[in-house]
Amino acid sequence: MASAKPTRRPSTSHDGEERRSEHRFLRHCTRYLAEHGVLVFIVPRQRLPVSARFLAAHYRRLACWAFPDPERAAFDQVVLIGCRRARPQPDPAAEQQLHRWATEELRALTPAPAPLYTVPATPAGDLLFRTRTVDPLAAAAEARRTGLWTHATITDALWPPQAPRPRPLLPLRRGHLAMLVAAGFLDNLCLEANGQRLLVKGRTAKELVLVTRTREQEVRRERLHTTVVALDLATGTITDIAA
Repeated sequence: MASAKPTRRPSTSHDGEERRSEHRFLRHCTRYLAEHGVLVFIVPRQRLPVSARFLAAHYRRLACWAFPDPERAAFDQVVLIGCRRARPQPDPAAEQQLHRWATEELRALTPAPAPLYTVPATPAGDLLFRTRTVDPLAAAAEARRTGLWTHATITDALWPPQAPRPRPLLPLRRGHLAMLVAAGFLDNLCLEANGQRLLVKGRTAKELVLVTRTREQEVRRERLHTTVVALDLATGTITDIAA
């Protein structure tokens, strides 16, 4: 069962924003109402035409009463009750009735109005209360627990098992080292051997090298200058290696 009663203060102005906000509130709440669930919609009477088509298409067994005093005199509110349809369908007769309710004098709501409405039972199963806002961390934890990531086929495709690190057949030459540095493979690389741990960072820069010089001109050639800096994580010693 859903009850909608927007909070508002007395006012004689009925601008478009107020109309949109109340109709938007109705559309939003309808999605949470169970099939054949009962809607109790409390709004100013002049708002009924704004939502008449939506109410007639999504609800059946519509009935409307004037809200009891003193709120009736202050706000001219009505109480609209209806059952949610299994599937929305146009109902011109119900839509016209809603327009008439917006203008004609309605009887006041009593403690036991007729007709009576039966609220459907909650489906079997655990009740789940949730918020409209989603916590990204909670959503990620739930996805890892019951989502698509629990299937081995998906995880193996996205994160394949780590293959053993290959070793080159021959020691790397300076040219190989320069290409590795230029590609960034030696940036923040941690090397371990014989109980020693080194943090390595490489850098490759261009420099001009004098080739020939005459009285008339100088000939210079660009050359890649590769530098590897190694930090001993045990002693803190920094070693600058020029390749």
